[in-house]
Amino acid sequence: MGLFKPAWQSDNKEKALRAFNKLSEKKALMALNILTDQSILIDIVKSGITNYYVRMEAVKKLTDQALLADVVKYVSDSNLKGVKYDLLKEAIEKLIDQALLADVAKINDLGFHKKGFEQIGGFRVQTINEEWYVSEEAVKKLTDQALLVDVAKNAKHMNVRKMAAEKL
Repeated sequence: MGLFKPAWQSDNKEKALRAFNKLSEKKALMALNILTDQSILIDIVKSGITNYYVRMEAVKKLTDQALLADVVKYVSDSNLKGVKYDLLKEAIEKLIDQALLADVAKINDLGFHKKGFEQIGGFRVQTINEEWYVSEEAVKKLTDQALLVDVAKNAKHMNVRKMAAEKL
């Protein structure tokens, strides 16, 4: 490497993020191999400029549990189209902090339906093949009994409360 470091490695976070977002997909993915600053990684995930693959790699590199929970909250409230499911699934898989999982379980009601088609009586009918809910995934990972009681009492949705109660 030369005397100067690339702009995306700047100590100025805003300058680094602007420069990072101007990189091609290939260069951005290569840069992510070097990038370790968790605050910049979360900004990349939240960035409206960065593409799907780069966002996914940024989520994969996140290790800070509070930031992973932030990904779940941010992505759930955002208008990201076609990306939400993958980003949420990756963040939930990495989230292990019991208190943060309980928070997600209590408030998040975002669900996804994978649709398919079946032939029924000569008609092609759209069916739901799989359902995936953020809050249910969080409850599945909960083991702390006190937090399960809290979720069973205070979760936004009845199915989540029931699921938590069954784990007690």
